[in-house]
Formats: sequence, C-alpha cells, structure tokens
Amino acid sequence: MLRRSLESAFTDLKEHRHQVIEAIQKLGYRANGMEYVGPRADADLIESSLQLVRDSAAYVGVISRKYGQTPDSTERNPDELSITELEFNEATRLGRPILLFIMGEKHLVTEADVELDRKKRKKLDAFRQRAKRTREGSEVERVYQVFDSLEQFSSQAAIAIGRLAEYIERGEYTFQVKGNLGAKAARLNGNFNNPKGDFKWVGFEMERVGNGLFKCSLPLTPGKYEFKLEFGGKWKKEMNDGYEIVRGRKGNTNYTVNIY
Repeated sequence: MLRRSLESAFTDLKEHRHQVIEAIQKLGYRANGMEYVGPRADADLIESSLQLVRDSAAYVGVISRKYGQTPDSTERNPDELSITELEFNEATRLGRPILLFIMGEKHLVTEADVELDRKKRKKLDAFRQRAKRTREGSEVERVYQVFDSLEQFSSQAAIAIGRLAEYIERGEYTFQVKGNLGAKAARLNGNFNNPKGDFKWVGFEMERVGNGLFKCSLPLTPGKYEFKLEFGGKWKKEMNDGYEIVRGRKGNTNYTVNIY
C-alpha cells in the first residue's frame, strides 16, 4: 500500500535535505523529491516537479541563499522562476499544508552556497518575502522558522514535521459562510484550541471564494466548538448557515459546531 507522501523541495543543502527526508520517513510517510524520480520520456523537469507536489499531502520548503535552477520555457515559465518557487506556487494553488524554513544570516555557508547572479538574487529576495505571506497581497504572515545551523534546522524540522503528520491524520473541517454581498474580508474566531470551553479564543482569516461567500478549513479533533464571525471589522449577529445558536458567557450570541 502506498503511504501518503510529503513533498520536500530544495535542490541544494544535501545534509539539510537528508534530515527532512529522515524525519518524514520515521513517521511512516514517503518523501517525494526529485532524487526519487528517474528520467521520464513523457514529462520534463517542470511537469515532473509539479506532479510530485500534486501527489503529496503536504509541502516542505527550505529557502536558502541560492535561488536554484530555473527551467527555460517561454510558455510555462515566462517569469523564469526557480523550480522551488514553481513548486511552492503549485502547493499554494492546491491548498496543501506548507512547512517553510528560511536560512538565517548567521548560517555558515561556502561561496558555492550563495547566489552571485544579480538577477537571481533579486528574485530570491522577492520570493523569500512573498513566501512568508499566507497568500498574495495579504498582510498576514504564515508560520515559518529561521535556522542558523544544521543542528538547529534538524531539531526544527523534526518537531514541525511531527506536528504536520498529526495535522494530516486529524483531517479538516471546512467552515463555509455567507456575509454581506460585497464583503471583502472575514475572520473566524472560536475556542478551536480547547473545545471544552476555554475562552482563550483564536482567530483565522477566511478565504473569499465568491461574492459574500467565505471559507476556512481547520484541523479539529472531535468536540463541540463555539465561534463567531467578523465581516469588515463587525460581528455578524444573525446567520442562516445551519449552525446552532448559543448564548455566550457575557450574554452575547455565539454559534456552535459538533465535530465527530
């Protein structure tokens, strides 16, 4: 039986890559990387790399000091992006969970590990900043980790990949709600860290998928959760989306969802 796979995308830093692959395999998953793909007559580098992302349950990316290989294709890669950035874009498009690690300025490197091409260095800097965002144009940063040594990276990767495996095993629940027509932003707030009633609530920015329609997928364990919705900075008091209404501790209106 084929186990679910995690895509690890970075072509340099062999020791770092080995640590990621080892952490993935210890959890019973298969690491999808170009080193496991032999020459294919029916696919080129771009297609082979993107297919690895499509075949994976999640994506692990490391941004180092080199931009990486940029496949030449005026049709499929007109912006001359690196394989790593192309794969990152595909993982984002597919909504795959992403683990992101960024090499810090104090990490020891050799001259061969540093991008010397001025044009590629500019692209690398832009990619590094864009990858930190949850999506294009958003001011919300995704969770990422900066490492300054192989040892620090190994520890970070083992912990993060372990949590990622738990996330995948739990599965997700998708909230899909309607706000006012023309609403451009929505936020989901609830006791998702503790369904037993701890009111240290957390909030998540929702994705706009239509005019007034928003969704957000969260990995939730079985339990009963309370939540509220915020559109354009204002709480939505009435909602006809099939969720049960309850009174909060302060007499306010909340909504609940049961996860089985």
